[in-house]
Amino acid sequence: MRRLVILTLSLAALFTSHAQLALDRQSRQWTVSATAGYTIPNAAKWKYVGGFGGGLDCAVRWRTDGSMEWHRLWHMPSMGLRANWNHQPGGIAGERFGLAAFLQSPIPLNLTDNNMLALELDFGLSAYTKPYELTHAPLNEHIGSYHNCLIQAGLTYTHSIAAGGLVCALKIVHTSNGYLMRPNQGLNYLQGEVGWQLPSTGAQQRTEASGEPTYQHINISTDKQINRSTYQHINVSTEHHKRHLWFLSYAPGVVQPRYTGSKHQYYYAHTAEAGWAYALSPRLLAGAAADLMYNFSHDELIEFNHDPYPLPFYGGVSLFAEPLWGPLSLRLALGCYLLKSQQPANELYNRAGLFYQLPCHGKAKPYIGVAMKNHAAHIDYVEWHFGVRL
Repeated sequence: MRRLVILTLSLAALFTSHAQLALDRQSRQWTVSATAGYTIPNAAKWKYVGGFGGGLDCAVRWRTDGSMEWHRLWHMPSMGLRANWNHQPGGIAGERFGLAAFLQSPIPLNLTDNNMLALELDFGLSAYTKPYELTHAPLNEHIGSYHNCLIQAGLTYTHSIAAGGLVCALKIVHTSNGYLMRPNQGLNYLQGEVGWQLPSTGAQQRTEASGEPTYQHINISTDKQINRSTYQHINVSTEHHKRHLWFLSYAPGVVQPRYTGSKHQYYYAHTAEAGWAYALSPRLLAGAAADLMYNFSHDELIEFNHDPYPLPFYGGVSLFAEPLWGPLSLRLALGCYLLKSQQPANELYNRAGLFYQLPCHGKAKPYIGVAMKNHAAHIDYVEWHFGVRL
Protein backbone atom coordinates (compact mmCIF):
# COMPACT_ATOMS: atom_id res chain seq x y z
CA MET A 1 0.00 0.00 0.00
CA ARG A 2 2.96 2.30 0.64
CA ARG A 3 3.91 2.09 -3.04
CA LEU A 4 0.37 3.01 -4.05
CA VAL A 5 0.39 6.10 -1.80
CA ILE A 6 3.86 7.27 -2.91
CA LEU A 7 3.18 6.88 -6.62
CA THR A 8 -0.27 8.44 -6.43
CA LEU A 9 1.06 11.42 -4.50
CA SER A 10 3.92 11.77 -7.00
CA LEU A 11 1.46 12.00 -9.88
CA ALA A 12 -0.66 14.46 -7.92
CA ALA A 13 2.47 16.58 -7.32
CA LEU A 14 3.22 16.64 -11.05
CA PHE A 15 -0.40 17.57 -11.74
CA THR A 16 -0.52 20.44 -9.26
CA SER A 17 3.00 21.77 -9.96
CA HIS A 18 2.29 22.03 -13.68
CA ALA A 19 -1.09 23.63 -13.00
CA GLN A 20 0.45 26.17 -10.66
CA LEU A 21 2.88 27.40 -13.37
CA ALA A 22 -0.09 28.55 -15.42
CA LEU A 23 -2.27 29.56 -12.50
CA ASP A 24 0.03 31.58 -10.25
CA ARG A 25 -1.71 34.86 -11.16
CA GLN A 26 -5.24 33.53 -10.89
CA SER A 27 -7.88 33.86 -8.22
CA ARG A 28 -8.81 31.03 -5.90
CA GLN A 29 -12.40 29.86 -5.88
CA TRP A 30 -13.68 27.96 -2.82
CA THR A 31 -16.81 25.79 -2.85
CA VAL A 32 -18.53 24.06 0.07
CA SER A 33 -21.18 21.44 -0.80
CA ALA A 34 -23.54 18.96 0.80
CA THR A 35 -23.52 15.52 -0.84
CA ALA A 36 -25.96 12.62 -0.98
CA GLY A 37 -25.91 9.40 -2.93
CA TYR A 38 -26.60 5.69 -3.25
CA THR A 39 -24.15 2.80 -3.15
CA ILE A 40 -24.52 0.65 -6.27
CA PRO A 41 -23.91 -3.10 -5.77
CA ASN A 42 -21.54 -4.71 -8.29
CA ALA A 43 -23.68 -7.86 -8.47
CA ALA A 44 -27.14 -9.03 -7.39
CA LYS A 45 -25.75 -11.28 -4.62
CA TRP A 46 -24.23 -8.20 -2.93
CA LYS A 47 -27.43 -6.18 -2.68
CA TYR A 48 -26.80 -5.69 1.02
CA VAL A 49 -24.08 -3.12 0.22
CA GLY A 50 -26.68 -0.87 -1.41
CA GLY A 51 -27.85 2.10 0.61
CA PHE A 52 -28.10 5.88 0.86
CA GLY A 53 -25.52 8.14 2.46
CA GLY A 54 -24.48 11.77 2.66
CA GLY A 55 -21.69 14.10 3.65
CA LEU A 56 -19.72 17.27 2.96
CA ASP A 57 -17.28 18.35 0.25
CA CYS A 58 -14.82 21.28 0.21
CA ALA A 59 -12.93 22.27 -2.94
CA VAL A 60 -10.57 25.01 -4.13
CA ARG A 61 -9.88 25.60 -7.83
CA TRP A 62 -7.78 27.87 -10.00
CA ARG A 63 -8.64 29.06 -13.50
CA THR A 64 -6.07 28.85 -16.30
CA ASP A 65 -4.94 32.23 -17.65
CA GLY A 66 -5.02 31.61 -21.43
CA SER A 67 -1.22 31.73 -21.82
CA MET A 68 -1.07 28.24 -23.36
CA GLU A 69 -2.88 26.99 -26.43
CA TRP A 70 -4.56 24.06 -24.70
CA HIS A 71 -6.26 26.49 -22.31
CA ARG A 72 -8.23 27.90 -25.24
CA LEU A 73 -8.91 24.48 -26.72
CA TRP A 74 -10.71 23.40 -23.54
CA HIS A 75 -12.56 26.73 -23.05
CA MET A 76 -10.41 27.88 -20.13
CA PRO A 77 -10.41 24.86 -17.77
CA SER A 78 -9.94 24.92 -14.01
CA MET A 79 -7.76 22.75 -11.79
CA GLY A 80 -7.95 22.21 -8.08
CA LEU A 81 -8.05 20.07 -4.96
CA ARG A 82 -11.01 18.72 -3.01
CA ALA A 83 -11.54 16.98 0.32
CA ASN A 84 -14.74 15.16 1.23
CA TRP A 85 -16.42 13.13 3.95
CA ASN A 86 -19.23 10.63 3.42
CA HIS A 87 -21.38 8.89 6.03
CA GLN A 88 -23.28 5.66 5.34
CA PRO A 89 -26.15 5.24 7.84
CA GLY A 90 -26.24 1.50 7.16
CA GLY A 91 -22.59 1.08 8.10
CA ILE A 92 -21.58 -0.47 4.75
CA ALA A 93 -17.94 0.44 5.33
CA GLY A 94 -18.09 3.15 7.96
CA GLU A 95 -17.13 6.74 7.23
CA ARG A 96 -15.32 7.56 3.98
CA PHE A 97 -12.73 10.34 3.77
CA GLY A 98 -11.29 11.42 0.43
CA LEU A 99 -8.63 13.74 -0.99
CA ALA A 100 -8.31 14.27 -4.75
CA ALA A 101 -6.92 16.52 -7.46
CA PHE A 102 -9.48 17.46 -10.12
CA LEU A 103 -9.88 19.11 -13.50
CA GLN A 104 -13.00 20.95 -14.72
CA SER A 105 -13.43 21.57 -18.43
CA PRO A 106 -16.31 23.92 -19.39
CA ILE A 107 -18.75 22.62 -22.02
CA PRO A 108 -19.58 25.34 -24.61
CA LEU A 109 -23.38 25.55 -24.71
CA ASN A 110 -23.76 29.32 -25.35
CA LEU A 111 -24.99 29.86 -21.81
CA THR A 112 -25.16 33.33 -20.28
CA ASP A 113 -22.12 34.89 -18.65
CA ASN A 114 -23.24 33.81 -15.18
CA ASN A 115 -23.78 30.13 -16.00
CA MET A 116 -21.33 27.32 -16.69
CA LEU A 117 -21.69 23.57 -17.30
CA ALA A 118 -18.43 21.64 -16.96
CA LEU A 119 -17.09 18.10 -17.16
CA GLU A 120 -15.15 17.16 -14.01
CA LEU A 121 -12.61 14.38 -13.40
CA ASP A 122 -11.16 13.64 -9.93
CA PHE A 123 -8.28 11.33 -8.97
CA GLY A 124 -7.05 10.73 -5.44
CA LEU A 125 -7.15 8.55 -2.32
CA SER A 126 -9.89 7.55 0.11
CA ALA A 127 -10.02 5.87 3.52
CA TYR A 128 -12.82 3.87 5.18
CA THR A 129 -13.17 3.56 8.95
CA LYS A 130 -14.94 0.13 8.98
CA PRO A 131 -14.31 -1.59 5.63
CA TYR A 132 -14.90 -5.14 6.94
CA GLU A 133 -17.98 -4.62 9.08
CA LEU A 134 -20.57 -6.00 6.63
CA THR A 135 -18.33 -8.25 4.54
CA HIS A 136 -20.11 -11.59 4.16
CA ALA A 137 -18.01 -13.30 1.48
CA PRO A 138 -14.96 -15.35 2.65
CA LEU A 139 -12.73 -13.55 0.16
CA ASN A 140 -13.91 -10.11 1.28
CA GLU A 141 -14.10 -9.23 -2.40
CA HIS A 142 -16.24 -6.10 -2.56
CA ILE A 143 -14.97 -3.73 0.15
CA GLY A 144 -11.77 -5.10 1.54
CA SER A 145 -9.37 -2.37 2.76
CA TYR A 146 -9.03 0.79 4.77
CA HIS A 147 -7.16 2.72 2.02
CA ASN A 148 -8.31 2.95 -1.59
CA CYS A 149 -7.98 4.86 -4.82
CA LEU A 150 -10.74 7.44 -5.40
CA ILE A 151 -12.07 8.28 -8.87
CA GLN A 152 -14.95 10.67 -9.60
CA ALA A 153 -16.43 11.73 -12.93
CA GLY A 154 -19.48 13.86 -13.64
CA LEU A 155 -21.07 17.16 -14.59
CA THR A 156 -20.94 20.39 -12.56
CA TYR A 157 -23.27 23.37 -13.07
CA THR A 158 -22.41 26.81 -11.64
CA HIS A 159 -24.66 29.89 -11.48
CA SER A 160 -22.55 32.89 -10.44
CA ILE A 161 -23.64 36.12 -8.78
CA ALA A 162 -21.70 38.95 -7.15
CA ALA A 163 -21.83 37.32 -3.72
CA GLY A 164 -20.65 33.92 -4.99
CA GLY A 165 -22.72 31.30 -6.75
CA LEU A 166 -24.82 28.13 -6.63
CA VAL A 167 -23.04 24.89 -7.57
CA CYS A 168 -24.80 21.60 -8.44
CA ALA A 169 -23.13 18.37 -9.53
CA LEU A 170 -23.98 14.78 -10.47
CA LYS A 171 -21.12 12.26 -10.29
CA ILE A 172 -20.22 8.60 -10.41
CA VAL A 173 -17.73 7.72 -7.67
CA HIS A 174 -15.55 4.59 -7.51
CA THR A 175 -13.31 3.49 -4.63
CA SER A 176 -11.11 0.41 -4.77
CA ASN A 177 -7.60 -0.69 -3.89
CA GLY A 178 -7.07 -2.70 -7.08
CA TYR A 179 -6.08 -5.87 -5.15
CA LEU A 180 -3.14 -4.11 -3.52
CA MET A 181 -4.34 -4.91 0.02
CA ARG A 182 -7.02 -7.61 0.12
CA PRO A 183 -9.14 -8.93 -2.77
CA ASN A 184 -12.06 -6.59 -3.39
CA GLN A 185 -14.29 -5.18 -6.10
CA GLY A 186 -14.62 -1.74 -4.59
CA LEU A 187 -17.71 0.37 -4.02
CA ASN A 188 -19.53 2.51 -6.58
CA TYR A 189 -21.71 5.52 -5.78
CA LEU A 190 -24.18 7.62 -7.70
CA GLN A 191 -23.72 10.98 -5.97
CA GLY A 192 -25.34 14.41 -6.12
CA GLU A 193 -23.95 17.68 -4.73
CA VAL A 194 -25.45 21.09 -3.93
CA GLY A 195 -23.20 23.84 -2.63
CA TRP A 196 -22.21 27.47 -2.49
CA GLN A 197 -19.28 29.06 -4.30
CA LEU A 198 -17.52 31.79 -2.31
CA PRO A 199 -16.31 35.00 -4.00
CA SER A 200 -12.90 34.82 -5.68
CA THR A 201 -9.78 35.84 -3.75
CA GLY A 202 -6.24 36.68 -4.72
CA ALA A 203 -6.37 37.87 -8.34
CA GLN A 204 -6.84 41.61 -7.81
CA GLN A 205 -4.10 41.89 -5.21
CA ARG A 206 -1.61 39.99 -7.37
CA THR A 207 -2.46 42.05 -10.43
CA GLU A 208 -1.99 45.34 -8.60
CA ALA A 209 1.32 44.22 -7.14
CA SER A 210 2.77 42.99 -10.43
CA GLY A 211 1.35 45.71 -12.65
CA GLU A 212 0.36 43.12 -15.26
CA PRO A 213 -3.11 43.27 -16.83
CA THR A 214 -5.02 40.05 -16.33
CA TYR A 215 -8.74 40.28 -15.56
CA GLN A 216 -11.32 43.00 -15.93
CA HIS A 217 -13.71 41.01 -13.75
CA ILE A 218 -13.26 38.31 -11.15
CA ASN A 219 -15.98 35.98 -12.39
CA ILE A 220 -14.31 32.73 -13.43
CA SER A 221 -17.42 31.19 -14.96
CA THR A 222 -16.90 32.51 -18.52
CA ASP A 223 -14.16 33.10 -21.07
CA LYS A 224 -14.76 36.86 -21.24
CA GLN A 225 -12.57 37.82 -18.29
CA ILE A 226 -9.25 36.66 -19.77
CA ASN A 227 -6.48 38.98 -20.89
CA ARG A 228 -7.49 39.97 -24.43
CA SER A 229 -3.93 40.77 -25.52
CA THR A 230 -2.89 37.23 -24.57
CA TYR A 231 -6.06 35.81 -26.12
CA GLN A 232 -5.36 37.31 -29.53
CA HIS A 233 -1.86 35.84 -29.82
CA ILE A 234 -2.91 32.22 -29.28
CA ASN A 235 -2.78 30.12 -32.43
CA VAL A 236 -5.30 27.31 -32.25
CA SER A 237 -4.58 25.88 -35.70
CA THR A 238 -3.74 22.20 -35.92
CA GLU A 239 -0.97 22.53 -38.52
CA HIS A 240 1.86 22.03 -36.02
CA HIS A 241 0.17 19.06 -34.31
CA LYS A 242 1.11 15.59 -35.49
CA ARG A 243 -1.90 13.78 -36.89
CA HIS A 244 -0.50 10.27 -36.42
CA LEU A 245 1.17 9.11 -33.19
CA TRP A 246 2.72 5.80 -32.19
CA PHE A 247 3.37 4.79 -28.60
CA LEU A 248 5.04 1.98 -26.65
CA SER A 249 4.84 1.36 -22.92
CA TYR A 250 5.73 -1.13 -20.22
CA ALA A 251 3.74 -1.28 -16.99
CA PRO A 252 4.56 -3.36 -13.90
CA GLY A 253 2.01 -3.93 -11.15
CA VAL A 254 1.51 -5.72 -7.82
CA VAL A 255 -1.63 -7.72 -7.01
CA GLN A 256 -2.91 -10.04 -4.33
CA PRO A 257 -4.14 -13.56 -5.16
CA ARG A 258 -7.77 -14.32 -5.90
CA TYR A 259 -8.36 -17.30 -3.61
CA THR A 260 -7.60 -18.21 0.00
CA GLY A 261 -5.30 -21.16 -0.79
CA SER A 262 -2.64 -19.03 -2.42
CA LYS A 263 1.03 -19.73 -1.69
CA HIS A 264 2.10 -16.07 -1.72
CA GLN A 265 0.67 -12.83 -0.36
CA TYR A 266 1.55 -10.75 -3.44
CA TYR A 267 2.16 -11.39 -7.12
CA TYR A 268 3.55 -9.32 -9.95
CA ALA A 269 1.66 -8.37 -13.10
CA HIS A 270 3.16 -6.96 -16.30
CA THR A 271 1.70 -5.23 -19.34
CA ALA A 272 3.38 -4.34 -22.64
CA GLU A 273 1.34 -2.06 -24.88
CA ALA A 274 1.88 -0.79 -28.42
CA GLY A 275 -0.59 1.44 -30.21
CA TRP A 276 -1.43 4.01 -32.84
CA ALA A 277 -3.48 7.18 -32.36
CA TYR A 278 -4.99 9.73 -34.72
CA ALA A 279 -5.42 13.34 -33.62
CA LEU A 280 -9.07 14.20 -34.26
CA SER A 281 -8.18 17.65 -32.89
CA PRO A 282 -5.36 19.12 -30.76
CA ARG A 283 -7.37 18.11 -27.68
CA LEU A 284 -8.57 14.59 -28.59
CA LEU A 285 -6.86 11.38 -29.76
CA ALA A 286 -8.52 8.16 -30.88
CA GLY A 287 -6.83 4.93 -31.85
CA ALA A 288 -6.12 1.25 -31.29
CA ALA A 289 -3.63 -0.73 -29.23
CA ALA A 290 -2.33 -4.29 -28.76
CA ASP A 291 -1.80 -5.52 -25.19
CA LEU A 292 0.37 -8.38 -23.95
CA MET A 293 -0.33 -9.13 -20.29
CA TYR A 294 1.04 -11.52 -17.68
CA ASN A 295 -0.54 -11.79 -14.24
CA PHE A 296 1.36 -14.27 -12.06
CA SER A 297 -1.59 -14.64 -9.68
CA HIS A 298 -3.53 -16.20 -12.56
CA ASP A 299 -1.08 -19.12 -12.67
CA GLU A 300 -2.31 -20.44 -9.33
CA LEU A 301 -5.90 -19.59 -10.25
CA ILE A 302 -5.59 -21.62 -13.46
CA GLU A 303 -4.13 -24.53 -11.52
CA PHE A 304 -6.78 -24.23 -8.80
CA ASN A 305 -9.61 -24.36 -11.37
CA HIS A 306 -7.93 -27.12 -13.47
CA ASP A 307 -7.90 -24.81 -16.49
CA PRO A 308 -5.92 -26.46 -19.36
CA TYR A 309 -4.47 -23.16 -20.60
CA PRO A 310 -1.14 -23.82 -22.44
CA LEU A 311 0.16 -20.22 -22.70
CA PRO A 312 1.42 -17.98 -19.89
CA PHE A 313 0.38 -14.70 -21.54
CA TYR A 314 -2.94 -12.95 -22.09
CA GLY A 315 -3.22 -10.95 -25.31
CA GLY A 316 -5.82 -8.52 -26.60
CA VAL A 317 -6.63 -5.60 -28.86
CA SER A 318 -8.45 -2.44 -27.82
CA LEU A 319 -9.94 0.80 -29.11
CA PHE A 320 -9.53 3.99 -27.10
CA ALA A 321 -10.30 7.69 -26.84
CA GLU A 322 -7.82 10.04 -25.14
CA PRO A 323 -8.70 13.66 -24.27
CA LEU A 324 -5.63 15.90 -23.82
CA TRP A 325 -5.17 18.72 -21.31
CA GLY A 326 -1.70 19.97 -22.18
CA PRO A 327 0.76 17.35 -20.88
CA LEU A 328 -2.06 15.47 -19.11
CA SER A 329 -4.29 12.94 -20.84
CA LEU A 330 -7.00 10.45 -19.86
CA ARG A 331 -7.10 7.23 -21.92
CA LEU A 332 -10.32 5.18 -21.90
CA ALA A 333 -10.04 1.85 -23.72
CA LEU A 334 -12.30 -1.13 -24.43
CA GLY A 335 -10.56 -4.36 -25.44
CA CYS A 336 -11.24 -7.94 -26.43
CA TYR A 337 -9.05 -10.94 -25.58
CA LEU A 338 -7.38 -12.85 -28.41
CA LEU A 339 -5.41 -15.08 -26.01
CA LYS A 340 -6.69 -16.02 -22.57
CA SER A 341 -7.58 -18.87 -20.27
CA GLN A 342 -11.03 -19.61 -18.91
CA GLN A 343 -10.15 -17.31 -16.00
CA PRO A 344 -11.59 -14.70 -16.24
CA ALA A 345 -14.71 -15.77 -18.12
CA ASN A 346 -15.40 -12.27 -19.46
CA GLU A 347 -14.24 -11.84 -23.07
CA LEU A 348 -14.03 -8.05 -22.77
CA TYR A 349 -11.77 -5.87 -20.65
CA ASN A 350 -11.39 -2.14 -20.21
CA ARG A 351 -8.62 0.19 -19.16
CA ALA A 352 -8.72 3.71 -17.70
CA GLY A 353 -5.46 5.59 -17.26
CA LEU A 354 -4.12 9.04 -16.41
CA PHE A 355 -0.87 9.96 -18.19
CA TYR A 356 1.66 12.80 -17.96
CA GLN A 357 4.01 13.64 -20.85
CA LEU A 358 7.45 14.60 -19.56
CA PRO A 359 9.10 17.75 -20.97
CA CYS A 360 11.25 16.75 -23.96
CA HIS A 361 12.26 18.49 -27.19
CA GLY A 362 13.18 15.35 -29.13
CA LYS A 363 11.01 13.36 -31.50
CA ALA A 364 10.53 10.60 -28.92
CA LYS A 365 8.52 12.00 -26.01
CA PRO A 366 8.57 9.94 -22.77
CA TYR A 367 5.52 9.73 -20.52
CA ILE A 368 4.47 8.13 -17.24
CA GLY A 369 1.05 7.20 -15.91
CA VAL A 370 -1.16 5.01 -13.79
CA ALA A 371 -3.98 2.86 -15.22
CA MET A 372 -6.52 0.30 -14.06
CA LYS A 373 -7.12 -2.84 -16.10
CA ASN A 374 -10.69 -3.94 -15.40
CA HIS A 375 -13.41 -6.43 -16.21
CA ALA A 376 -16.52 -4.20 -16.05
CA ALA A 377 -16.40 -2.66 -12.52
CA HIS A 378 -14.00 -5.37 -11.30
CA ILE A 379 -10.36 -4.22 -11.17
CA ASP A 380 -7.93 -6.89 -12.35
CA TYR A 381 -4.84 -4.90 -11.34
CA VAL A 382 -3.27 -1.44 -11.33
CA GLU A 383 -0.53 -0.62 -13.86
CA TRP A 384 2.30 1.95 -13.54
CA HIS A 385 3.19 2.96 -17.10
CA PHE A 386 6.55 4.05 -18.48
CA GLY A 387 6.34 4.75 -22.18
CA VAL A 388 7.32 6.85 -25.17
CA ARG A 389 5.30 8.59 -27.90
CA LEU A 390 6.74 8.76 -31.41
